[in-house]
Amino acid sequence: MDLFSEEFYPEKGYSNNCLLLTTENLEIKHQGRRYLLPLNQIENIQLSHIRLLFYYLAGGFTLTLSLIAVLSNFISPLPGILILLVGATSFFIGWRGKLSLQISTTSDDYVFWFSGSYPPFLQFINLVRHRIITFQSVEPDQPSPAFE
Repeated sequence: MDLFSEEFYPEKGYSNNCLLLTTENLEIKHQGRRYLLPLNQIENIQLSHIRLLFYYLAGGFTLTLSLIAVLSNFISPLPGILILLVGATSFFIGWRGKLSLQISTTSDDYVFWFSGSYPPFLQFINLVRHRIITFQSVEPDQPSPAFE
């Protein structure tokens, strides 16, 4: 473990997903797999909050239609309320969404999905960006080949 390493767990109480930032690498443990990304190869890192459109729309339609069906006595109240609760739960899951961490390197692009809190994760990503900038400014330039 490095002296200047930072560790971040995006999901509370779930240690399978973890991000570890050292002075030279960003290590991501996501769903049992380990990704080691050198900071000098990371071109872009971005965090965005994505709403889950299928759950959002399906929950909205189910919620609305079941509410209309219960209020107009089209179906009995007990199954109607159960369908209404399923629709409300689906709508909430879609509205809450997930966090998408997108990393572009010189050789590949990575997308990781997390469910957690946005502000602390964004703070960690800003720290990673700062570490990349300082790493690139400290890293010695490679000598260019002399063309004769």
